[in-house]
Amino acid sequence: MTNIRAVITLGTPHQGAQLARVFGDLGWGGWLFQRSEHLLIPDTVNPWVGLPPLHSLAGDCPFGPAAMLLKKQVCDGTVLVEETKIDGMTSHDVYPVTHIALLFSRRVSDKVIAIIDDYSVLTRTATESAN
Repeated sequence: MTNIRAVITLGTPHQGAQLARVFGDLGWGGWLFQRSEHLLIPDTVNPWVGLPPLHSLAGDCPFGPAAMLLKKQVCDGTVLVEETKIDGMTSHDVYPVTHIALLFSRRVSDKVIAIIDDYSVLTRTATESAN
């Protein structure tokens, strides 16, 4: 067993990405995604079960190729918000930012810090109780 207390993802397409499928259908998938192609265009999606808690953070500011190619679907410009969800996840939060802006958003970083702090408190409490 590992010491991983939780997993936090930013804009990760846990179900694969329709945009990747579009590029794959054009014959660009292997070249664009290389070893990640099977993750971005999966045959099946397994639920998040028996794994550390998953906190998925997503954006919904539609500036990018997904907004142009996958019309009328809520996205961060690259990944559809629905793709950032997976059965078994602990939490899902959506912010008004693009895919890349997830990395630079103060609100997103505050949420990441809050999640880490929550697990730090739980870890300290468990350690103190054991002593």
